[in-house]
Amino acid sequence: MPFAVILFIFLFSCAAKHEMASADSAPVETSDATAATAKTQLATVSAGDGYVDPRAKLIKSVNYRFEVGNMKQSSEAIEVAVKKYPAYVSTSSLQFENMMLENKITIRIQNEYFFELLKDIDGQALHVDFRNVSSTDVAKEFVDLESRLKTKREVEARYGEILRKKAGTIEELLNAEQKIGELHEEIEATVSRINYLRDQVSSSTINLEFIST
Repeated sequence: MPFAVILFIFLFSCAAKHEMASADSAPVETSDATAATAKTQLATVSAGDGYVDPRAKLIKSVNYRFEVGNMKQSSEAIEVAVKKYPAYVSTSSLQFENMMLENKITIRIQNEYFFELLKDIDGQALHVDFRNVSSTDVAKEFVDLESRLKTKREVEARYGEILRKKAGTIEELLNAEQKIGELHEEIEATVSRINYLRDQVSSSTINLEFIST
């Protein structure tokens, strides 16, 4: 074999070994997306029993009855507490009955401050008759309503197309007009229900009854 060919094969073999060694020793780069995914998986595992489904849409409320030492002072203290948060008193009723003063207050508060305000109110209670907290997940109803709303609007659009193009007999056109009226009412009712649920989910309700003798 000619010397030049042997030399070429030797040099090619050395270069290949050098490239393999460099690949083995080079650090593996991780993309930002891969790193973010790893952090998300770690956070989910670490959350454990405290994990809350982000898809949940909760309506929270409490019915709370307790006794106070001084009606005036406790009423004022609760009003001050309400002003600390994004909250408001929606109804209030003070009455004297059976030799007792009773104040009934309904408070609406932004969801994330629900338990903080409850803790402030707890400080006014000398004796608790009951304190019942409830949460209702309406996520499924949201999905159902939005799906129905989409379908109704699509059907309404099709009937509207029939009227615009005047495609069909007079009877068919009159029927399309009637259907559009019915669908419009159903759409309004569905939108109204969705808006109501959105309001209920965004804010919680605190129903208070406190008495003093």
